[in-house]
Amino acid sequence: MVARMVRDAMFNIADRIASELAAETDQFEIHRLLTIEIRRALGTALNMMRSAPALAGHPAR
Repeated sequence: MVARMVRDAMFNIADRIASELAAETDQFEIHRLLTIEIRRALGTALNMMRSAPALAGHPAR
């Protein structure tokens, strides 16, 4: 379940920023935008795991 959430979050990056990246010519700006979106996707997945410990394989306390 967790792996699916992380996978979906990562695949959704392309949908969110494809047009912005297509218009960008500066490789450093592309890198910055990708880094922001990857961190956002992984942060969202982490927050979901923290809010539902059973999904991460840990029983709720």
